[in-house]
Amino acid sequence: MIEGKKILVTGATGQVASPIVNSSLPANEVWCAARFSEAPKQYWASTGPSDTGLRQRLEKQGAKTFQWTLGSEEFAGLPDDFDYVIHCAWNVWDVGNDFDAAITLNAEGTGLLMNHIKKAKGFLFVSSIAFFQSLVSSSVTSSSARMISLTIPLRLAVTLDDGHSVP
Repeated sequence: MIEGKKILVTGATGQVASPIVNSSLPANEVWCAARFSEAPKQYWASTGPSDTGLRQRLEKQGAKTFQWTLGSEEFAGLPDDFDYVIHCAWNVWDVGNDFDAAITLNAEGTGLLMNHIKKAKGFLFVSSIAFFQSLVSSSVTSSSARMISLTIPLRLAVTLDDGHSVP
């Protein structure tokens, strides 16, 4: 388990990043970057708390928060001296089926983030959408891909070069 490190988690209000944030606190200084919008979150068929409510919950747990939208070049207020970055932010809803817009928003946005935090010892990029698309196109049935998508994020563990593992 990583302890005493400064960690940035993007997409921190999402279903993949939230457990990572929870398991990293309070042993580390955790920064959470997300849109933190006022609108309620839509999870499957139910409506959850707004990102603003989730932001307050994260701050109450001891995390530091930074309002940020993937693709933005604005990083004023976000430190650049993180030990580790776990990048779970990804946006498909705003770009729909526009491949060029998806590349600009997601890939170039990730590059902008990486440029800002280039001092980090480690950067973990999490993209379940791309991962599961590859599984489906590799002749795995969609029901198998759904099953995998429910189990893999819960078992995700990465060992970094310095011997620490990321939950």
